[in-house]
Amino acid sequence: NAITVLNKGSFLFSVKAHDDPTLFQGIKVPYADLSMANLWGVDLTGADFRNCNMAGVKLSGANLTGCDMTDVKFGLFPKLKFESEIRCISLAQDGSVLAVALASTVCIMKRQTDRKWEWQRV
Repeated sequence: NAITVLNKGSFLFSVKAHDDPTLFQGIKVPYADLSMANLWGVDLTGADFRNCNMAGVKLSGANLTGCDMTDVKFGLFPKLKFESEIRCISLAQDGSVLAVALASTVCIMKRQTDRKWEWQRV
C-alpha cells in the first residue's frame, strides 16, 4: 500500500516534519510495512495497524490511544501468547525489560542474555 512505499522511500512521518499534528489520526493501514519508520511524537489515535510490520519503529512520544494493533509484528518477541487481553505493554529504553499488563496480571520479562529471557508474574 501507499504508506509502505512512503516508508521505504524514507518519508518523514515524525511530528517535527509536519505542521498538522492530527495528520495521521485514524489512519487505516492494515498489512503495511512500517519497519524502521520514525513515528516520533505522531498522534496516531484510533489508527488501524492490524498485521503491520513495525520492527524497529521509533514510537517515542507517539499517541497510540485506541489503535488496533492486532497481530502487529515488532520483530522483538515473536509469537508471545497470553491467556487474556493485553491492556498495556512497555519496553525499557535499553531493551532489558518488557512489562505486559493483562486483565488481572502483570508479566515482567527480564533479559538474561541476548537470546534468553526470564518471566516473572507480579
